[in-house]
Amino acid sequence: MGCFRLLLACVVWAFGLTAALAQEDDKGFLTRSIQDALSGAGRDVSIDGFKGALSSSASFDRMTIADRDGIWLTLDGVELVWNRSALLRGRLEVEKLTAQKLDIPRLPLPEENTLPQAEATPFSLPELPVSVELAEFAVQQINLGAPLLGEAAQLKVAASARLTDAVADVDVTADRTDGKRGSFAIRANFARTDNILDLLVKLSEGENGIAAKLLNLPGQPSVDLQVAGKGPLDDFATDVTVATEGRERLAGQITLGAQAPRRASDTPDRRIQADIGGDITALLAPRYRAFVGDDVRLTLDAVQEANGALAVDAFALKAQSAQVQGKLALNAESWPVLIDIDGQIASPDGKPVVLPAGGAGLSVDKADLKIAYDAAKGDVVKAVFDTAGLVTGGTTVRQSRIALDGTLQSAQGNLRAFDGDVTVEAAGIALSDPAMSEALGDRITGAAAVSYAEGQPTRVDGLTLTGTDYGLSGMAVVQGLAEGFATQLDVLLKADDLSRFSALAGQELDGRSDLALAGQVTPLSGEFDVQIKGTTQDLAIGVAQADALLRGRTVLDVVAKRTADGTFLRDLSLRNAALDLSGDAELRSEGSRAELNATLKNIGTVLPQYSGPVQAAVVATQDASGWRIEAQTDGPYRAVATVNGAVTPAVDIRFDLDVPEVRPLAEQLKGPLKATGTVKQTDKGFFIDTAASGPFGAKALVEGLATGPDMALTFDVSLPDVRPLAPGVSGPLAAKGVLRQTPQGIAVDTNATGPYNTRASVQGVVTGPIAAVDFALAMPNIGAVVDKVNGPLNLSGSARKQGNGWRVDTDANGPSGTQANFAGLVNTDGTMNATLRGDVPLGLSRPFLAPRNLQGQARFDLAINGPPALSSLSGTVQTNNASFTAPNLRVALNNISARVQLGGNRAVIDVQGQAVNGGTLRAEGAVTLTPALPADLNIALRDLVLIDPQLYQTSLRGALRLAGPLTGGARISGQIDVGETNVSVPSTGMTSIGDIPRINHIGATRPVLSTRRKAGLNGASAGTDPAAQASGPGFGLNIQVNAPRRIFVRGRGLDAELGGNLKVTGTTNRVISTGAFELIRGRLDILGKRFNLVEGSIFFLGDLIPYIRFVSSTDTKMGEARVIVDGPADDPKVSFESTPDAPQDEVLAQLLFDRNLSDISAFQALQLAGAVATLAGRGGGGVISNLRDGFGLDDFDVTTNSNGATAVRAGKYISENIYTDITAASDGTGEVSLNLDLTPNLKAKGTLGSDGNSGLGIFFEKDY
Repeated sequence: MGCFRLLLACVVWAFGLTAALAQEDDKGFLTRSIQDALSGAGRDVSIDGFKGALSSSASFDRMTIADRDGIWLTLDGVELVWNRSALLRGRLEVEKLTAQKLDIPRLPLPEENTLPQAEATPFSLPELPVSVELAEFAVQQINLGAPLLGEAAQLKVAASARLTDAVADVDVTADRTDGKRGSFAIRANFARTDNILDLLVKLSEGENGIAAKLLNLPGQPSVDLQVAGKGPLDDFATDVTVATEGRERLAGQITLGAQAPRRASDTPDRRIQADIGGDITALLAPRYRAFVGDDVRLTLDAVQEANGALAVDAFALKAQSAQVQGKLALNAESWPVLIDIDGQIASPDGKPVVLPAGGAGLSVDKADLKIAYDAAKGDVVKAVFDTAGLVTGGTTVRQSRIALDGTLQSAQGNLRAFDGDVTVEAAGIALSDPAMSEALGDRITGAAAVSYAEGQPTRVDGLTLTGTDYGLSGMAVVQGLAEGFATQLDVLLKADDLSRFSALAGQELDGRSDLALAGQVTPLSGEFDVQIKGTTQDLAIGVAQADALLRGRTVLDVVAKRTADGTFLRDLSLRNAALDLSGDAELRSEGSRAELNATLKNIGTVLPQYSGPVQAAVVATQDASGWRIEAQTDGPYRAVATVNGAVTPAVDIRFDLDVPEVRPLAEQLKGPLKATGTVKQTDKGFFIDTAASGPFGAKALVEGLATGPDMALTFDVSLPDVRPLAPGVSGPLAAKGVLRQTPQGIAVDTNATGPYNTRASVQGVVTGPIAAVDFALAMPNIGAVVDKVNGPLNLSGSARKQGNGWRVDTDANGPSGTQANFAGLVNTDGTMNATLRGDVPLGLSRPFLAPRNLQGQARFDLAINGPPALSSLSGTVQTNNASFTAPNLRVALNNISARVQLGGNRAVIDVQGQAVNGGTLRAEGAVTLTPALPADLNIALRDLVLIDPQLYQTSLRGALRLAGPLTGGARISGQIDVGETNVSVPSTGMTSIGDIPRINHIGATRPVLSTRRKAGLNGASAGTDPAAQASGPGFGLNIQVNAPRRIFVRGRGLDAELGGNLKVTGTTNRVISTGAFELIRGRLDILGKRFNLVEGSIFFLGDLIPYIRFVSSTDTKMGEARVIVDGPADDPKVSFESTPDAPQDEVLAQLLFDRNLSDISAFQALQLAGAVATLAGRGGGGVISNLRDGFGLDDFDVTTNSNGATAVRAGKYISENIYTDITAASDGTGEVSLNLDLTPNLKAKGTLGSDGNSGLGIFFEKDY
C-alpha cells in the first residue's frame, strides 16, 4: 500500500500543476516541478519519460528516489488511467494504476538533521478525499532487498478498492514469485443496505518466511493464519486460527451480536464476545514458556450500548504465571463508572518469573495490581501496583509501590472530575551501572496531587521526587488536546551534595545546586516560554582553575522562548564573584543571531601567577550562506585576540593575537608576541596558514593541511640568538621540516641548526603502533657548552615503537675517543629496561682536577631497569693501569685498578694503586644509592711513602673507615702508624733584603696572568690545594696517629728525634688535632758549639705543613740565654731570649763569644753573622740590621760567594756621589770596589780583587 500512496501522490501533483501549465509539453518544466514537489530533505525524486499530464491517461518510464547513500526505490513502467475531473467533487476515481516493476533494495536513511528546527510546528490533523474508487491496481514484480526482511524477496501485487458512503469493498492479493511459498490476501465487503459483512484475511508461508522472521518465531516455522466470517453485523461470528508447521497453536471465535437495549433506545446494543486460546509455547522463546504455560486463554464479554456506553461485564487473561481479570464500564461520554481489575504475577513454584517484555533480563518475584472504583457506591477510586524482586538488565529493585487514592465524579450529564494523590516508593535499588547507582541512591519516594475537571486543565500540585540528598518539587497545569497539551510548569530541582554524581559525570564533582524552571511548554507543537533560574554553591569539578572560578555562589538566569517564528534566548546571565557572563540569541531557520559577553574579573583567579581582567565578546550571525562569528578577547597586559569568519557550512576563519610585552607572562622572555593566520575547511580537512613572531626576534611559520588522511604541515622556526634563553650559549637556532600523515601514522622530517655550528635531524613516524624515528646530533666542539673540555660530539640513533614504549639504540662519540652506546626499551611511564656501555678517557677530568692529573681509560657496562634513578642501575665501571698525580699534595699513584659494581641499589667499590715512592693504597666497600649516599668504605695504607724533597719524607701504614652519608654526616675513623720520618728545616741563604713585598700588577697581559695562575700567584699560595679549602658537606674525623719514635728533624743546626701520638678530630672543613710529637733527644750546633735541646715538639694546625718548636738553653755571664726556633717547618722563625732581657744581638754575642757585642772583633762579627744565617735562613734580617747600625755602615750583609763560602760585605758612602764597599770571604778571598755617580743614570765603577784582577766600567741605569 506504500507503493499505492506514492503513485497517488504523483497523480495529485501532476494534476495540480496542469491548470497552470496548459501550454507546457509533457516534459521539461512540468517534470521538474513534479520532481521538486516530491523531493525533500534527504529525499531526491527523479522521473524519466513522463507523458500524458494533460490527458486521462498518464505514464512515466521510471521514477527513482534517492538519499545521501544513493537510490533506495526504483519504479518502472507506470501507467495511470483516471478521471481528473472527479477530484473537483472530492472523489478519486482510478480505472487503472499499474507498474511493471518496483525495486526497494533497502530502507531509506533517516533524515539528517544535526540541529533541531528553531521554529515550532503547529498541531493539525490530515485531510482525506470523500471517496476512492480504484478499479485495477497491479505491480507485476516487486523486489525487496535483504535489509528490509532479513533476506531478499520477490512478489507481485494485485488489488482493487471501492470506498464510498454506501459500500466498502477491498480486494488485495500478494504472492511470492521467487520460488518460495508465500501468499497474502484481504477480501472485505460491506454493504450498508443489507448490513452484511464478508471478511477473509489469510496468510500462508513456508518455512523461513517473511512473517516468521518479522515475528521472530523460534526456528522460523511455516505459518498459516486465517480470520474468516460472514453474516449480518447483528449476528456476526469470526473464526480465528493460527497454525505453525501444520499444527494449530491458537484458535477461537469472536462474535458480534445485537441485543435489546439496556436503556430506552431505538438502536439495539452491540454485544462483543471472544474466546480464544491454545498452546502457544512453540511461538515463544524457551525462556518465556514458563510464564505462559501450555494453555493461555482470553475471554471477553462486553456490550456497546446504543448511546455509546461500554460495559465489559467480564474479561480474563490467564496464563501459567500470570492472570488478570475484572470488569470495566464507561458511560456515554467514555467516562469510567466501574473499574474492578485484579491482576497477579507469580510462579506456582515460587521462583522468579521471566516476563515476556523488556528483553531477556526482566523478571519479578511477585507483582500485584488492583484498581477499584464503582460510581454506584461512591466517588472513591483506589489503585495499587506492587512489585517484589524486580530485576532487569542487572538492575534490581527489592520493593516498589505505585498507589492512587482519589475521587471520580462520573454521573452522566454532570461535570466529570478527578482528584487524587499518587505516591511512588522504591527501595533496595541497585543499578548495573555503579555510577548511576551512586547518583540515584538506594531509595526513592515521590508524590503528587492530580486534579482534573471536565473542560478544565489538569493540575498536578505538590509534586515531589526525593532521593538521599536531592529532590524535585513543584507543580504543573496541563491543558487539553485542543491546546496541544500546553503545560504550565513551576518546578525546583535541588541537590545538596553533587559529589554523588561524580562517577556519573566522569569527573570529580562537589558543592550543591538549585535549579528552578517556570513557564509554559506545549509538547505537541514544540513551543515553550520558560524562565530558568539556578544557583550553585562552591561548585567544584576537580580542576583547580575551574574550581577557583566557581567558588562561592554562582547564579544562572535565562528566559527561553520558542514560537513559530523561532527560538529566542533573552537575558542570559551567569554571575559569581569571579565571572560575569551575559548574552542573547535569536535562532531561526534563516537570519539567526547570537551575542555573548563574558568578563573574568581577574585572571589570577585561575592563573595565580598573572593578574588583570579578561573580557570576551562573541557575535554569531546566520543567513542563507551559513553561520559567521566575530569574536574578540582582551586580556591582561594589553593582550588582544580576535577570530572572525564563517563556521558553517565550511570553516573559513582568520585569527590574530597581539601581546605587546610577554615578560609578565613569562619572566624569562622580553618583547612582543604576535600571531596571525587562517583556518579553512576543505574536502580533505582543515588547512591552516599561520605566521608568528616573538621575543628576541623569534619567528615561526606553519602552513598546510592539519587534519585528514592527507595531512601535511610545514614549519619553519628561527631565533637569531639563544643567549637570552640559555645564558652562556650564543648563536642562532633554526629548524625546518614537515609533519605528514602516512598510513603508519604521523611522520616528521626536520633539520635544525644551532649555536656553534651544531646540527640536528629527526626523521620518521612518531605516532601509531609501528612508529620509528631516526635522529642525529653533531657539535664540532663541545667545549662551547662544557667548560674545559674540547673536542667534537656526534650522536646518532633510532627509536622504534614497541608496546607501551620505545626501543632506543643510540651511539655517541665525544672528545679524546669517548664512546657510549645506549640501547633498550624506554616506556611511556618513564621506566626503562636498557643498557649503557662505553669508554671514557680519564684525562678528560684534568681541567677539573688541576693541578692534579688522572690518566687512564674507564670502561662502563651498565643496565637500567626501572625509573631513571640510581636505584635502577646495575653493572660495572672499571679501569686498569690508571695513574694519579697531585703535585701540590706530593702524591703520585701508578697501576691504579678500580672496579665499581652497581646493583641492588648499591655500589660496591674496590680501588687500589701503588705509590711512586713506594707502598700501596686501597679503598673498598659499598655506597647505597639513595639520596643521602650512605657509604661504608675501608681504606688501607701499606708502607705508603710520602716525600716533599724540600721538607719531609715519611711512610704510613694504617686502616681508615669512611662510614655514613656522603652528602653530609659521614665520619672518617681509624689509625695510622707513622714509620721513620725525616723533616728538613730548609736553609735558603740569608739576606737583609727579606721577602719580596706584595706586587700589584697593573695592565698584566693574558700570558702574564696565565703564568702567575700556574705559579699559584693569584692570591693563593702556590702550595695550597684549592680543593682542600673548607667546602663541601664536611666529614667528621676520629683518627689516631701513632709515631712513638724516629721522627727526625734536621737543618739549620738542628738535629733532633721526636715521638708521640696525635688525635685528629673535628671535620674535614675544620680539622682539630690534639697531642704532638715531643722531643726525645736533640741538639743545636752553632759555630762549633753544641747546645742540647731542652724543649721540642711537632704539631699540626690543619694542613700538611708541620709546625715545629725547639728551645735550647745555656748559661752565660749575663744570665740564661735561649735560642728558639718556632713556626711552620718550611719557614720557621729564630729568636734569641735571655734572662734578664737583652737585645737579640747582645744575647747572641754572649751566647757565642761570652762577651758584649761592642767587644767582639771583626772576625767574630763575621762568625756571628754566619751563625745567624745558619739559624734563620732568610729570616735573619732583623739581627743583621742591628749589626749594620751598630757598626755605623750604610750596608752590611752576610752572603755567599760563587764558591759557596760565607762572605761579609760592608759598604759606606765616602761623599754624596762616591760609594765604596769591601767584601771578605771565609776562604780568604776579598774584593774592594769604588762607585762614582756621574749623573742620575750614568755610573763609573772600578774593582780590585785579592787575586790581582781589576776592572773599570761605565754603566747606564734606568728605573721602570
